[in-house]
Amino acid sequence: MSGLGAEAARSVSDYIRAELAEVEPVGSGKLIGRAPVAPHLRSAAGGMCTGALLTLIDFAGGFDAGLASLPDGWVVTTSLHARLLATTHVGPLRVDAEVARSGRTSVVTPVTVHDEGAGDAVVARAVLTSAVLPPEGGPPQWARPARIAVGGGAADPPAMPEWLGART
Repeated sequence: MSGLGAEAARSVSDYIRAELAEVEPVGSGKLIGRAPVAPHLRSAAGGMCTGALLTLIDFAGGFDAGLASLPDGWVVTTSLHARLLATTHVGPLRVDAEVARSGRTSVVTPVTVHDEGAGDAVVARAVLTSAVLPPEGGPPQWARPARIAVGGGAADPPAMPEWLGART
């Protein structure tokens, strides 16, 4: 997420249909997000495919870590450890991220995903570690409390492998 500005954030947000919001008070290190289990992201098992779920976790955890690194830098994910607990999801999925440690060179952010449509069942637990880097031109500017809203995106987006340009 290095140098993630509003335009790049909206592109990911539009594709996975995720909305993120910094929890007040600003600087608390907490973020909450929601995403439907959209048809283009469903796996054969019926839930959000693993790649999309990990993208959602990285998107929320990385954005939370980036906000914690301001005003001096922004972040790039260096590791993501996740345990996926459910493969079928009703949705919407709620993502809770809270910075556990924020230092000069790295940020550690635990992330939990719940299926609100399945009685808040835990879908995944993860820990994201991000390196703090001073981006060329300075870190992105965000109005606080920061929010990323779905802007619309394609009406019928392609499946994840096609969106990423992956080939077998």
